[in-house]
Order: sequence, then C-alpha cells, then structure tokens
Amino acid sequence: MAYKTTDTETQRLEELHRYAILDTPPELAFDELTRLASKLCATPIALVSLTDKARHWFKSRVGMPLTEIPRDRAFCAEAIAHHEVMIIEDTLADSRFADHPLVTGDRGIRFYAGSGLHTPNGFALGTLCVLDCIPRRLTQSQRETLELLARQVSQLLESRRISRELADSEARYSSILDRVGDALFSVDAYGRLTYASSSWPTLMGRAAQSSVGTALLDHFSGAARQAIAQMLIDAQARDATTIDVEHTREDGTRGWLHVVATAAGGTGVPGSIIGRLTDISRTKDIEHQSRLDLERLRRQTLLFEKTQGAAQIGGWELDIDTAKLFWTQETYRIHGLTSAEYNPSVDTAIDFYAPLSRPKIRAAVEAAIASGAPYDLELELVTADCRQRWVRSRGYREDANGAPRRLYGTFQDITERRSLEQSVLATAQQERDRLGDELHEGIAQELTGTALLLRAITGSVQMLDPTLAKDLEYATELINHSLESCRALAHQMTPASPTRGGLESALRTLGARTERVSGVPVQTILKVRRDVPLDAIVSDSLYGIAQEALTNAVTHSGATAIRVELSVRPDAVRLGVVDNGRGMDTTNSHPGMGIRIMHHRARLIDARLDIVSDPGRGTSIACVLKRLPAQKQQ
Repeated sequence: MAYKTTDTETQRLEELHRYAILDTPPELAFDELTRLASKLCATPIALVSLTDKARHWFKSRVGMPLTEIPRDRAFCAEAIAHHEVMIIEDTLADSRFADHPLVTGDRGIRFYAGSGLHTPNGFALGTLCVLDCIPRRLTQSQRETLELLARQVSQLLESRRISRELADSEARYSSILDRVGDALFSVDAYGRLTYASSSWPTLMGRAAQSSVGTALLDHFSGAARQAIAQMLIDAQARDATTIDVEHTREDGTRGWLHVVATAAGGTGVPGSIIGRLTDISRTKDIEHQSRLDLERLRRQTLLFEKTQGAAQIGGWELDIDTAKLFWTQETYRIHGLTSAEYNPSVDTAIDFYAPLSRPKIRAAVEAAIASGAPYDLELELVTADCRQRWVRSRGYREDANGAPRRLYGTFQDITERRSLEQSVLATAQQERDRLGDELHEGIAQELTGTALLLRAITGSVQMLDPTLAKDLEYATELINHSLESCRALAHQMTPASPTRGGLESALRTLGARTERVSGVPVQTILKVRRDVPLDAIVSDSLYGIAQEALTNAVTHSGATAIRVELSVRPDAVRLGVVDNGRGMDTTNSHPGMGIRIMHHRARLIDARLDIVSDPGRGTSIACVLKRLPAQKQQ
C-alpha cells in the first residue's frame, strides 16, 4: 500500500529522532494511557505508534504481539497526514484498505481509529490508535476521548524530551566545571548530598563512586567534620560562608579544601545548600613555608617569584610597629606596577580596591591587627592601568613576646576563575529559563485545557456509563498531577530575581506571588527614575529585605493588607514595606532571624534600616540608601 508523505517529511523525521525514543524499553506512563484508550473505546487492540522512515514502531501496545511493522503496511502511515482523528468503520468497505494484508490476512482488522501525536512545532510523530476485528463505530464521546488521550501522549513525549535535554545540559555544565578544577555539590535540609559534580571524588581523594544520598559530614572527620557542621548552620543565616578545612584522603595523605556554601532558597529559610570545593593544598603549603622560614624565602626571592608568577599568587607583609608594607613581585604585577616605581602603604594599597570593597578590606586588616582574626576575602580591584580585576586576599597575624609583630598573607588574581564561573552560571540559567518557559507556556497550558475537556466529558457520560465516568475521573487525576508537577518544575527553573528583569519587575513578581500564595492583598508602588541605575549588589540586597519583610508580615503578623514602595532618585534610594498586622516589640534586644538578616543586608550596602511598630497598629520597615555606589566612586 502506498502511503502519503508531505514536503516536510525530512523535517518530520529529524523532529522524531530529536525525541530519541525509537527502540526504547516500555514505560509505564505510556502503557497506562494505551490501556485506557483500549478500555474507553472498547477495542481489543490499542497502540502508541511512531512512524519512522521505513517502519512503524510501537512504543506501547495492547493486544498486538508485534513490536513494529513495515511502514507501507501500517494504517497509521495514512493517519499522520490527517489533522483530525482518522476513522475507518469497515476496512473492507474502504477502497484504500480493502486489499490491505492486515485486513485480508489472519488478523482480519476491520476497524481502525487513530489520532495524531503532534509536537509543538506541528509535526506528527505517529498516532494513538485503536483497532478491532469487527466493523464498529465510535461515539462522539469516545472520539473526543481518543483525541484527548493522544494529546496526553504528546505531552508525555515532550516532557520526556525536555527532561533528557536538561540532563544532557547539566552534564555539559558539569564537564566545564571539571575543567575549572573545582567541585560543586548540594545538600538537602537533612545534610544529605543531592548532587556532586564528577570532580568531587578527585578533590575528596575518594574512589570514583556515587556520593549522592550520603551524609556530607560522613566525608569528613575530626575538626574538619565539626567545621563543616557549623558551616551548614551558618550558611542558612548569611549570604555565603567560606571555610578552610584540613582533610584526610582515602590513601591517608592530607590536604586542604576551601569550601564555599550558601542557602539555595535564600538566607534564613531552612532548606537545601549549594557549595563549591577548591583544593587549596598548594596555597596552604606556600603559606606554611612562609611562616616557617621567611628569611630563607627572601634569600630565594628569584625562585619564589617565578613560582608565584606561574600560580598567580603574590605575597605581602606588614610590620605593625613601623607600618611598613612589603610586596612580592607577583603582588606588584597584579596591581599593574613594578617595585621600582611604587612604595606601598596600607592606605594607598586599600585605594586600589573598588569602592564597595574598600570598607571590607579595611575592616579585615583592622580586626587582624586588633584581635588576630585571620581573613580570607574575594574582592574587586582596579589596577594602576585601570583594569578591573578580582583578587583573593588572605591575612594572618604573627606575635612575638606576647605582642603583635606583623601581618602577612597571600594575594591571588582570580579574575579568570570568577569570569568562567559567572559564564557557566549564566549559561545554565539561560538554558533553565528556556526549558522553564517551554514547560509553563506549552505543556502546562495544554494540560490545563486537557483537564477541562476531560472534566466536561465526565459530566456528559455520568448518567449513561458510571464506570466510564469513573475511568475518566481517574484520567483527570493523572493529568492534574502532571500539571502540578509541570508548574512546580517551571517555577523552580525561573524564580523571580532582580537580575532577571530588574528590581522593579522582581518586586512586582514577589508581591503577586505572595498575594497568590497567602491570600493577603499586596500593593506595589514603584517610583523609579530611569536615568538612575541601581548597582547589582544594591538590587539584590533590597530584594532580599523585601522578601524577609513580606514573609514576616504574612507568617507572623496576621496582616490583611501589605504595601511595598520603591523610590529611586539621584540622591537616595528608599524601600518601604508596611502592613496592618498585630505589630511587634522593637525594643527586644534579641530580634528574630528575619530582622537580623534585614539589618545585615542593609549594612552590606551602607544603608539605614528603620523598623517602626506598635502593638495592634502594624509594622513599617524602611531601608534608605542616601547615595548610590556609583556616585561615591565619582
């Protein structure tokens, strides 16, 4: 039998192969829909068939022993050319199929009905079809149900493709991260590893086996285990937590790991934590050698400077009594200087840092001198030739005869590493945004329409066939469950953020989402000068404060109305959140976690946070930044 093809057959086959489903094992989700089609249409045979170039392959089958047949012997080869259900009530009465081998042979197929499986691009990959050995007719309800189930199969195919492409994408990003030399990991609220990149075994010194599902603490011992346990606690309350731990590998050797961790769901919100491991054993060795024999190290200056240049790690030393600062040649190079043209001091060295970084390094140096607290900071630097760089500065104090003698440490150019990390994360987010949009705008909408249609059909057949109605209700439950899963996955892929659409858009989304989830009306008022840009750190901090304030208002105050106001002017930025709840005691010397986090975020951007609240009269939270960072730099 000759079958119809279209001008887009080549593209249709390319689309079919993109789904990577041909010759895959049976899957329960497809088999359940096939059995449901057979039952609802009262036919002994039902198939999910996919039309390849020269064959018709069955992904799911009921009442059919064959796994595939030649394309020129398949009814479905004709059906995919139709946009509606193709029904042959009596094959012997249809000239196209009267002499068909499946009709005249032992199987004696006398009835066929097939609905196309269409992709979002409009290509028909195959059909969901039902067959019988006697002539018959489908009721209108059965015909609509067959179409509905075919759309559900199409959505399963699309969801399967998206999941596979997402897994492939994550594998590619993991490969990139492996080349960086770091390892990424994530743990759930119970401290169990939910993800570990492929470089995890190498950095941990463990056998190449899966660590997912194991407790993070079980990979450490002694002081390192205690430090990691405290890090998991601290990561929930701060933007990011960094620690260095000495780690024993499986072969008994010891090394150092730099661990960075942050709460995936936002600070103050118990949940999963994501982190990064960096092997800093070499850096630690250099620092240890400096402490043991600084004078010998100075005598070997040439060799040391070459080593520093290869690793892009410089050294420095500050004599506390004389305030004299010494840099190695690599430290000069990172600053864009030579030792012959510049004599550094503490104040002039701090001036090389970007405006937002200067207070952090100055406070760290002062604390190290006063209390001996070591520091490890990643900061932005502007070199003498006006290049913007990222550096990692580490400092330690050394005492002599019970008094502070000197500060010393390392200075490393980490610009390339930061740039690669940002590029990887940005690419990953773009991919997740794309897949999230496909889930939300495509699959979720189709599932919603399918559920509504199925509910209407259920009402129509309730009195005529209660058993069929019950089956339709079960199908509706399956679809609604898939819809909820789809929406949840789309929401996880595309969270509201001030880096996606700006602070204004993020605040609108935050207010709308809070109102939808809590039922409390949220009014958002935005008065923003378009010619006044907001620094990314300022936007992130203000958004975080708004999140905490809305959470407190909904969770603790019993508010029935909330107002969020943002004002951006050249001289000041003001964020306000006002609710009409029960209020709070602002004189408490031990405020809750949410209040402490808001104060911490305000301090990060040198802003003032005021909280005014009276019992029974609601709460007003205002964060005011008098001057923008860009103006300070000028």
